[in-house]
Amino acid sequence: MKRVLLAVRLLLVFSAVILVVGHFCLAGVISHYDIKAELLPTQGELQAEVTLKCTAPEGGLQKLELLLNRGLDIASLTSDAGATTFRFDRTQPSPFRYTPTAAPLTVEFGTPVAAGKKFTLRLTYAGTIEPDNWLTNVLTRDWVELALYVAWYPVDPASSSITSTVSVKVAPPYIVTGTGSLSRSGDSWVLTQDQPTFDIIVIAAPQLHARHVGDDRFAVDVWHKNLSPAQIDRIAADSGRMVTEFQAWFGPSPRKRITIVFAERISGGGYYRPGFMSLIYDADYRGLFKYAAHEVAHFWWSKGSTTTWEDWLNESFAEYSSLMLIRESFGADAFNEYLTLYAKEAENAPPIWGLDRSDKAAQAVLYRKGPLLLHDLEEKIGKDGFQHFLAALVSRKVSSTDQFLTTLQEQTSKAVRDQFEERLKK
Repeated sequence: MKRVLLAVRLLLVFSAVILVVGHFCLAGVISHYDIKAELLPTQGELQAEVTLKCTAPEGGLQKLELLLNRGLDIASLTSDAGATTFRFDRTQPSPFRYTPTAAPLTVEFGTPVAAGKKFTLRLTYAGTIEPDNWLTNVLTRDWVELALYVAWYPVDPASSSITSTVSVKVAPPYIVTGTGSLSRSGDSWVLTQDQPTFDIIVIAAPQLHARHVGDDRFAVDVWHKNLSPAQIDRIAADSGRMVTEFQAWFGPSPRKRITIVFAERISGGGYYRPGFMSLIYDADYRGLFKYAAHEVAHFWWSKGSTTTWEDWLNESFAEYSSLMLIRESFGADAFNEYLTLYAKEAENAPPIWGLDRSDKAAQAVLYRKGPLLLHDLEEKIGKDGFQHFLAALVSRKVSSTDQFLTTLQEQTSKAVRDQFEERLKK
């Protein structure tokens, strides 16, 4: 059980990247990545040619600050925006907490790029990937998992609304998957992300297997190396059922497909991207089920500000949604066991209202105290009334607590609204 709780905590840390980075999407320079990569897992090496499609921001652009894994060597860097120089100082620490083994890559333009001008930046580089501090992203003989955490591609933390086309070469028997739609082109695997996101993930391993379930309404792809047919059947069926239940409660899913990868590593926990999850299988299936359900629930709960206390509209609701599914799938005793644990962990937690999102108590507030308040509200207005209320929040795309309280008053009464607001402030 301790291992599951640790994995859950790590999952919550890594999931926060999708929220924290997403806050800066308007300031990004990069809009698209074209990447040709070759993986050499037996040597632990990566070779890449990358083209960045960019737009200079308001005020123009004199230099562009990027991040790249410090284990890589840059062979060339050019731009059609004119004369370009760069500095890649691998002795300097990463200024971005989620790329701890990256170094600053500063690109300077001889003549400032005019505001609104579109231009490209081209890089070639190669080398070994220095793993992140959590050993979540690695490039080894047995398992390759590359994402933002190791900055295997040039990362601009401000560019969180990107598309990408990634062509990956790797010798058989390695199989490739990752974020985006997967196809083959000659001897390469191609991952295409047409929907804007903030990360590019490539996973490869020998004898990587896929199980597909679902239909045109919703599909689940489960990737694994060593899970049994019975384990995969259960995971695939439960993943589909999560979406079915949530759709019945909250309305149609905004996404039609999810990819779940069970990573062959023992460190780092799991993490989530829109339509994608990387998880570590654990024998405590109930814990695995719960935090997978939490991430699936973010399909519906993701409208609140993620850098303020309003993040409770995302995290508290996703967490309580997962508990509701635990109640349906594992029974009332399992549900109540979590409530008891949460009550203990939320003791002395500060109020939700006005919480500093960077406060060390934020996890207890958002993932423990918030779900407890929602449970009390469900008890007060009834299970059916509560589900109707949640569906109203989703359909109205509620993104602030003021909107939440207005909807609560409309669905119940002013007295219920006032009482809940008071509890948010305690």
